[in-house]
Amino acid sequence: MSKQKIKIMCTRSYQNGKELYNLSLTPEQLDLLLVIDYMESKDSVGGGDYHQIINDGDGYQRKRDKKDIKAVANHIMSLGSFLPNGVWLNDRDKTSYFEQKGKEENGIAFGYLCFHVKNGKLYCPDGQTRAKGVITAWLELNSGVEKEDSLNHFALPVVITRVSKSEERKGFLLINDNAKKVETIHKAAIRWQDLRALGNAGDLSKKEREQGIAYGIIERINSSGGSLDDMILFSKKEKYLKRDIKSDFSKQNKRKIKAGSFLNSLIGTGLITFMVDFHKEEDSEIQVINISRELNKFWNVIYGYTKPMWENSEQYAFLSAIGTRAVNTLFLYLMRLILDKKEEITKDLFKKYLSKSNFLQSHKKWIVTKGIKAHNISQSEIKNTMADKRGTSYGTLVAKDIFREICEKNGVNASKYINFKKGLSAIQYPPLESGGIKKYEAQNERDVLCQIHSS
Repeated sequence: MSKQKIKIMCTRSYQNGKELYNLSLTPEQLDLLLVIDYMESKDSVGGGDYHQIINDGDGYQRKRDKKDIKAVANHIMSLGSFLPNGVWLNDRDKTSYFEQKGKEENGIAFGYLCFHVKNGKLYCPDGQTRAKGVITAWLELNSGVEKEDSLNHFALPVVITRVSKSEERKGFLLINDNAKKVETIHKAAIRWQDLRALGNAGDLSKKEREQGIAYGIIERINSSGGSLDDMILFSKKEKYLKRDIKSDFSKQNKRKIKAGSFLNSLIGTGLITFMVDFHKEEDSEIQVINISRELNKFWNVIYGYTKPMWENSEQYAFLSAIGTRAVNTLFLYLMRLILDKKEEITKDLFKKYLSKSNFLQSHKKWIVTKGIKAHNISQSEIKNTMADKRGTSYGTLVAKDIFREICEKNGVNASKYINFKKGLSAIQYPPLESGGIKKYEAQNERDVLCQIHSS
């Protein structure tokens, strides 16, 4: 590459009279030419969820998370990796020029796109995380004493346009308005396919492996004969909101758990990490079979205790995310106790432990806020429905309270297995921002609901 000029082999085509150049850029070329037109922003103004735009210039792009860029870089630096996804770059200032070679055929010409290094600029309306990831990986590999040059041939596919900044911004908005992120449950299903096909030979990260295993568990416990047979809902959100499940008479009394919530409750609680470590000598499929078997025993028992909460109810969000998380967190806590005492994991053992909890049987404390009307709860009982937007934390507190009660009745110190912060319990939750305990003492249902939603 000349110090003064970059000359890149490419093809030129047109879309509605606009030039498109298809080529590949090396990390070094990207580093020299890439420009991101940022719109600066200040997050969480006044402690809220809003963003104050500091628009001194006229940029339009968001800054990407450094973790995302680093994740792309790590992928690129891993053995045998490749990144075929192209990026869109725009030469809005027309600093490049095209040298055609040969005849144009069917509207496509072959040649070279040329830049003067000093003035060359390519703005990136789409794909900045990929482009920056390639550059980051290249710089990292070239930062040592003995410089590597393997990434000099890691060329990123690129489409270059030569449109105005206004058209560039329109394209940016069009792409991002219509883009839809792949759902976590979809990713997990793909990870499970990888694990089944490749086993331990695959190059999945710890997080990806856990996602795959969690999905495999969901498949088993949601299938015929599983503890949650056909109770985990994979339907689209729109269908879930319409409660189409009510049209099936055989399922009218089955409360539904959203697959994404259940997946997060398995991974976010640390349950998968703990159980996989216990079964670490086994391959992924055997791990899934064994973890599912143990979880099945537990859920079959817990279902019996909590069934009155949803029977004959019109609400089909099975305990919402709070209940799912609380139940799976409690399973994790009990497994720590069972394995430590080296007891045989049986359904009867779970029954023995769970029967010691009055809190578990006092099921109305588990009902989520949005289920108030469906359950016709009286005014005096509403104060126990404190899930609110802090549902995840509340679910963990529920599990801790139940486990502490079980341990006390077994003469076991619960703090040996889990941490308790400031003695906080689910009955006292949620706390004030200042650290105190919020008390719900409203005189009527409307006041109570306002307090719950504003907390």
